[in-house]
Amino acid sequence: MKTGNNIAVYIYIIIAVILWGVSFVWTNSLLEQNVPILTFTFMRMALAGTVLTAVSLILKKLQKIERQDIKWFLLLAFCEPFIYFLGETYGLKATGSPALSSVIIATIPVLTLVAGQIFYKEKISLWNTIGIFMTIPGIFMMAYRGEGFSTQYSWGIALLFVAVFSATGYSSVVRKLTDKYNDYTITTIQFILGALYFLPLVLIFEKNLISTELLKLEVLYPICSLAILCSATCFLLYVRTIRSLGITKTAIFTSMIPAFSAFSSFIAGYDTFTLLQIGGIVVVVAGVILTQKPSAR
Repeated sequence: MKTGNNIAVYIYIIIAVILWGVSFVWTNSLLEQNVPILTFTFMRMALAGTVLTAVSLILKKLQKIERQDIKWFLLLAFCEPFIYFLGETYGLKATGSPALSSVIIATIPVLTLVAGQIFYKEKISLWNTIGIFMTIPGIFMMAYRGEGFSTQYSWGIALLFVAVFSATGYSSVVRKLTDKYNDYTITTIQFILGALYFLPLVLIFEKNLISTELLKLEVLYPICSLAILCSATCFLLYVRTIRSLGITKTAIFTSMIPAFSAFSSFIAGYDTFTLLQIGGIVVVVAGVILTQKPSAR
């Protein structure tokens, strides 16, 4: 890959990571307003799918899906957004902390390292491996809150780890599909199917909770931000980065999400920064840099 393209790819993934860090604050805002979880998640998926469909058709990027690949797209959307967002959103609600939730999600690269080795034999150097595991203590440094880790969050943490496993499965399927389909096709189909997965749950469990309150600006603003920025835009950039860097080197950037989440939570008044957290951010960033070090011949 040319140097210019390399730089562009790193810019893409950093933009995605920043927006995903902010997403925890927008999601927490909806939870605090008691907006039904399945309903606002369905609205997010449907809006993202609609925007991506329009953009893909305008740019003439939408490809026809071959019959033998339908099962892979169904699995893709089942892993993410369906299972991932159920685990992430309910996990965030149970823990009540955007920063802690983003820290759990940031363990994705460790599992992705294993998946990349098993399914795609991705080349990872000793320095790359050191960088990946170096992020783990940094993540815990960012999560620590003086009083230690309370067991009251155990249910929420379990749900967040469900999201972690589903995200690993998602990355593995995306890597397979990028050999045949472009970024617009993958992400568009992903969110259309995701919305269809969520629709029955909304009709069964939250049909009576749907009201005109969902049309308030305080509700629509975070939903639109999540759909257009954190879903449509971020996943386009994420799929494009996987195509260029592979699933392991791409996923490691999610370790930086807690740093941006902590900063946005601080701005929104949910959390505060400590020196230990700042040190954790430095450790994680150093680890991410090591993971991008080219392998020796």
